[in-house]
Amino acid sequence: MSIVEQSPIISHDGLASKRPSESDATAFSAFQSDSHSPRRSWGNVSDELLDLYELKDDWDGLGAAAPSQGLVRICADFMRSVREKGNPPPSFVRPTPDGNICFEWQTDSERYEIEISDNFIEVIQVTPSGTTCYQHSTIVS
Repeated sequence: MSIVEQSPIISHDGLASKRPSESDATAFSAFQSDSHSPRRSWGNVSDELLDLYELKDDWDGLGAAAPSQGLVRICADFMRSVREKGNPPPSFVRPTPDGNICFEWQTDSERYEIEISDNFIEVIQVTPSGTTCYQHSTIVS
């Protein structure tokens, strides 16, 4: 497996920009077909984000932080942009133990993951050849 570091995918220049930009919503061209995830719908994504909105600290019984309600709203706005660009819903939506929110798209040969926090955005893409591309952007207020 090789790792390729790329320049930041998202620039932020203030509080109003503390979210992924709409242009980032075009990054899912490899996942235009829903065939890898036939039971997923945008309604599922909305329901899962609502569940995260209600999540409390220690949600896993091991001390995991809950995502802030502001972060959930930012992620909902981003998912709305992804949907409006005609992209399929993510295969998975989940909280991380650090209080971030992770979205993952999968096909039989490729995986694309976006983790969004209050101060950074990470993107990981594993290509069919096994190459892992990693992008990290720091959010500056």
